[in-house]
Order: sequence, then structure tokens, then C-alpha cells
Amino acid sequence: MTLFGPVIPPDAFALTDAGATFVRVTRGERPGIAALRHFEFSGEAFRLGAIGTPVFAPDAFSGIVGAARRAVGGGLRRASVVFPDAWARTMTLDFDLLPPGRKERAEMVQWKVKKLLPGKLDDLEVTFAEIPKAGEGARLLVSATPRETLRSAEAAFAASGVRVGLLQPATLALFNGLDRRLAAAASGDYVLLHRSRGASSFLIARGGHPLFYRQKSTAVDPVDDVQEIRLSLSYYAESFGEGPAPAVFVLDEGGAEAAYPDLESFSPRPLDAAMLRADETLALHARAHPEALAAAAAAWENL
Repeated sequence: MTLFGPVIPPDAFALTDAGATFVRVTRGERPGIAALRHFEFSGEAFRLGAIGTPVFAPDAFSGIVGAARRAVGGGLRRASVVFPDAWARTMTLDFDLLPPGRKERAEMVQWKVKKLLPGKLDDLEVTFAEIPKAGEGARLLVSATPRETLRSAEAAFAASGVRVGLLQPATLALFNGLDRRLAAAASGDYVLLHRSRGASSFLIARGGHPLFYRQKSTAVDPVDDVQEIRLSLSYYAESFGEGPAPAVFVLDEGGAEAAYPDLESFSPRPLDAAMLRADETLALHARAHPEALAAAAAAWENL
């Protein structure tokens, strides 16, 4: 039995292709952001690795960590870190049967990921968790991220005196940190559409668990979010029974306005401070740096 849960620091960083954003959060009934600092990467901060994601230099985060410590008066020694969905491949995998042991499950997952991403498995860090599945068999939510990107980020933060606890894609951080508030706002199940540079991610959740996850790359071709939501809701209705359609929430990191005319038929709601019952400091900072919301979610530990 565990008497105390993990202690999650109030500090987090959101990495992007262009820079890093630091937040220190406040918690409580109306959580917010107490401090935010943004830092643009220099040309020497990283190089592109073999799979096309950043490999960070040892001093890549020294500027943002120094600015963050000045902003909060020191004391920044541990932090969570989120990174763009496009740096990882996150998917659901179905299995007829899963062995009980973690090691044996990992071997099965790696075998299936190797079939989907041939020639890349040795370069990837693969994590997974079981999620609900209608009918027979089992379903895992799997995320595969270039190992050199993860290790270089951890090493660069460590070189600046910051130990990274949580390191995960932005949409998963949003779900893990905001699920209770999103479920309350939806009065039940919900769809989260997260539009970010290089990817659109679609997540359907119920009762604290993802039911469905689909990630589409926008790096080469545009993604029809309307069609993806229709397909997602069709799967939801067929697999998890009849009932009211889930609420649709949208976070668009491209700076789009709160109205989403292309999604109008789904009555979408923006992921904002009012809907999350959060302090207005969240609205102020997330408007300028939308990636800060995922960082804050990683530090709120599912309030």
C-alpha cells in the first residue's frame, strides 16, 4: 500500500521546434500560472537526429533555466517536460491476449511496433499502458519517441541543474493533467482535438481513461480534422454503446480564434481558462504561448 503519492514539482517546461517555455503553476480549486518565461533556441542549441527530431546540445537549456530561476527566486531543481506530439508516434495497438508480465508485454509491443516502423525500433523509446477495449482482447496506448531526443533533453536539463521527472508528448500531458476538469465540463465523455505544429491528435476519454487515440502527421499533407472526428465518433458509437455524443474540446496551438467554423457541426469548445475553471493567469499566458497549457497540465497532476 502506498500512503503518499508522487511529489510532482510545480515547475514544467514545454519544448517546441523553436524554443522552450517555462511555467511555475499555482494549485488549488482555481489553478493558474504564477510565472512564465520563454526562450528562443539559438542555431547551436540542437541538431536534427537520424529520425528528424532534435538532439540537444549540453547547454541548450541554460538560458531558459537561468531566466526561470531568476523569475521564481531560485529553487528550480526538478521539473516536468512536455514535447510536441510530432516528435513521437503515439497509437493504439490491439492484442488477442496479453501476458501478465511487464517484460513479456514489452516484447510483444516491440514486435508489433517493429512491424509498423521497420528499421527504427532500435532508435526508439517505447512506453505503453493498457486502456479499455470493447469486446475480446486487449488494447494498449503506445508511444514511441526517438531515444536520442529524450536522452539529450534529460542530459541538457541535468547540465543546468534540473532533474527531469516526467517527459511525455503534449496531448498525453493534457489528458493526464486535465481529465477531471474536462470530464466535468463535458458532463461525461469527451473528445480532445489538439492541433500543434506537425500533428493533429484526437483523444476520446471516459472515466479517467483514454478510449481512443489517433495521431495524424501534418508535416507533409494537411489533415481533415472534420473527417477524423467523424471517424473517431463512429468508432466510439460502434464500440462503446449509444448515448449522447461526447463533447468536443479543441486546443489549437496555431493561434486560431476560439471559433472553429470547420468544426461547427460538432459544437466545439476551446480549451480555455473559463471552461477549465482555472485562474485568469492561465488565459493570459496561454494566449501568448499556447504550449504552456500542456506544461501547466503536467505540473497540475490531474487536479
